Amino acid sequence: MVFSANLRSYLPLGGDRASQGIHTFMTSEKVIITTPIFYPTAEPHVGHIYSLIVAHLLKRSFHKKGNKSILVSGCDEHGEKVAQKALEQGFKNPQEYVDKLSEKWQNTFQKLDLSPDLFMRTTDPVHIQFVQDVLTHLYEKGDIYASTFEGDYCVDCEAFLTSTEMDSDKNCLIHKKKTEPRSEENYYFKVSKYIDKVKDLIKSGSFIMEERFAQDALNIIEASPKDLSISRPISRTTWGVPLPFDRNHVLYVWVDGLLSYISKASLSKNDAMVHVIGKDILKFHAIYWPAILFALDLPQPKIIVTGWILNREEKMSKSLGNILSSEDILSNGGIDGFIHHTIGQVPFGEDLDMTISSLQDKYQSFCVNGLGNLVSRVSKIFTEHTIPLDHDLVKKSLDLNDGILENGFLYIDYLGYIQKILRDLDKYLTDSAPWKQKDPILKQEILAPVAGALKFLVPSLSLFFPAAAKAIDDNFPKTGNTLRCLQHLTLYPKLIIPTETVTAPSQDPSKGIKAASPKSSTSQTITLDEFQKIHIRVALVTECTPVPDSHSLLNLKVHCGDPEDIKNLFSGLQKYVDPKDLIGKKVFILSNLKERKMRFGISQGMLLCTVDKEDRPYPVFPHPDSELGSLLS
Repeated sequence: MVFSANLRSYLPLGGDRASQGIHTFMTSEKVIITTPIFYPTAEPHVGHIYSLIVAHLLKRSFHKKGNKSILVSGCDEHGEKVAQKALEQGFKNPQEYVDKLSEKWQNTFQKLDLSPDLFMRTTDPVHIQFVQDVLTHLYEKGDIYASTFEGDYCVDCEAFLTSTEMDSDKNCLIHKKKTEPRSEENYYFKVSKYIDKVKDLIKSGSFIMEERFAQDALNIIEASPKDLSISRPISRTTWGVPLPFDRNHVLYVWVDGLLSYISKASLSKNDAMVHVIGKDILKFHAIYWPAILFALDLPQPKIIVTGWILNREEKMSKSLGNILSSEDILSNGGIDGFIHHTIGQVPFGEDLDMTISSLQDKYQSFCVNGLGNLVSRVSKIFTEHTIPLDHDLVKKSLDLNDGILENGFLYIDYLGYIQKILRDLDKYLTDSAPWKQKDPILKQEILAPVAGALKFLVPSLSLFFPAAAKAIDDNFPKTGNTLRCLQHLTLYPKLIIPTETVTAPSQDPSKGIKAASPKSSTSQTITLDEFQKIHIRVALVTECTPVPDSHSLLNLKVHCGDPEDIKNLFSGLQKYVDPKDLIGKKVFILSNLKERKMRFGISQGMLLCTVDKEDRPYPVFPHPDSELGSLLS
């Protein structure tokens, strides 16, 4: 299809490495999509869930394109670190420990509705037998040999580190812990035999989807040892897959984990793979894994690298106490708000900052006040009508579906365009105001293109928000070109945020409310935690009138995206602002200010104002495209 000029202005197409790479899978018999095989030694957190979200998006994209796909995730249960944790926590043996943890991980994925098709456990006997068969094949082929290696070892990484992976004091850059000097005899895989092929693969541009990480992989090759140590002596740890040709060694946990991608998914020469990985494990997936696949004469994967989810610009870690868990997601808006926060904000490979407040904000602004509010407004008054298929709003939604079918990888662009269509629909509703129309037939004619656009957006929405998309689809059944609405639909409940209310010094309202003069200074400071208790949101002014018997106050009616949730505000702008100039404008309000009973009524917030050089107050206006309800941060 050919995109309209209007659609192109929001949806940059062509020349995208990732999209071009994904297109090559169309001829594959099946596509194996994987997340990292996670260490189960801690609770699942938002970083793990982020990779699962991306993997599920890929799976739904391939399904739309007609590809059979299998999503693989799971737990990497062997290794020195796991054995240490089991001992520290008083378990009889590591197996008992990982049995308990893997069950918890599976339950978490199920609770989030993100269960993979294959939940891999590297202690599974089928996997272990596959691994030993692979090792036997590579050993007999001459690709595995014994040798001695000396280096700096990070227990948490379970890897010898290069100079680029440590600071000047030989601390691991990721785990901020001192490495250990180690010298031991191990078995090695001949990466050097295949390294030229690996380099050519990286340089081809079809292997690693983000160009800057392709260059990083080439840099790692120059700094890394030529071959890979693939075993650990049982004198150090017995917790691993025994080498079939030397029972005094167990397999290095990283090789064990990489092979779990294909041990039960049965990768064949006519299949394809996509790995979703974090940038901290690029070395294993971009260098060692393709070398192993070349040795096994199996197809090479595509690699999608995600950035880290940070908390206040710090990488999440247990030692810093800044980890956000799956429970934090569920109790602060759920998975749809999380998807909007991650997929809709930054391209793959970029880091993303996330806090409890930002989770709440994305849920409120998009789920409740955006998509949810629009569906609620339409379904409340729409009953049945013929859809005008030539209406611009309907055509945009249909174009978007076709575009996703052709270019299903450009997720951030498509989610952004979905949001643009939703804003267009909301503006159309506000401008046409069907609720004011007395003629019931005309009211339905006004509503029909909005209801129709929502119906036709379902395939696009289902890629990102499948449960919400199904609810919309079921609630708006279509026969021919006639659309019906079954009931008033509430997609997302309002989030009840148990935060402390912010109070302000009492003021005489007759003297007006003004911001502090920019010329003034103060030594008072607040912490970031204190600032995050202040909820400054984008609101729409629906009414503005002078307060009777007051020479200074205006009475404003505002809402943060839900016209049924009106706040009543007073502001001392009567002498400086024409009330008509504020109606229909977006403003900033302090939305969680404690209610105050005033002589003129209840005040439920505060309008944000500043002053000019003559100390005259005026409102602070957000950008016109700001989403109603979004939080100033």
